[in-house]
Amino acid sequence: MQIANDLARRVRSGELTTGAELPGVREYARTLGTTSSTVVRAYRYLADGAVITMADRRRAQVAGEGAIAAARLLEPGRVFRLAGSDDPALGILLNRLGAAVRPVGMRGSFPGLRAVARGEADGAVIHLRHRDGVYNEAFVRSVLGRDEPHLLHLWRREQGLIVPAGNPRGLTSAAGLGSLQVARREVGAGTRALLDQLLLVEGTAPDTVAGPELSSHME
Repeated sequence: MQIANDLARRVRSGELTTGAELPGVREYARTLGTTSSTVVRAYRYLADGAVITMADRRRAQVAGEGAIAAARLLEPGRVFRLAGSDDPALGILLNRLGAAVRPVGMRGSFPGLRAVARGEADGAVIHLRHRDGVYNEAFVRSVLGRDEPHLLHLWRREQGLIVPAGNPRGLTSAAGLGSLQVARREVGAGTRALLDQLLLVEGTAPDTVAGPELSSHME
């Protein structure tokens, strides 16, 4: 366990990166002053935890997501603090994960990024469309660039306007919303940022749109 935990810490810290080869079993055993079978057991423990991969007649290598697996192996009781966007589908997943993930902080993509930057969250769920049409990356780099953030794509979402049956106002875009009462997400939410961008494209100032600002999609 000492051998395995030492290697896991080196993987988690980035000293051993993805694809890096571990020393041969006999060579490492001589270096540590232990037996080959002990090193084999340590390697197998790391492989079972997805920290490394082992193949016949090849040296063990750090797995593609080895750093994440190493953190999980070293801190099995750790709770992942998750901030950011409100998402009904994500809520279903979190209910299945139980205590392993704990939602923290304010809802919304921008508040989620700020929570990660302040160390109040381990990750944030975001969906922020940049004016160039690309989601998330520009915002993440501007807020967390110095921390070398990792972006993981979960899914795509379809967003639009929800209107009364039959669409009595004949809405097909954001045009025309300026004269209506519109229920919107609060400032800082990815959906609100997208709506404001669409309003600007249609020549409508976002602050002229009236209506309640709500903290979740279901509201």
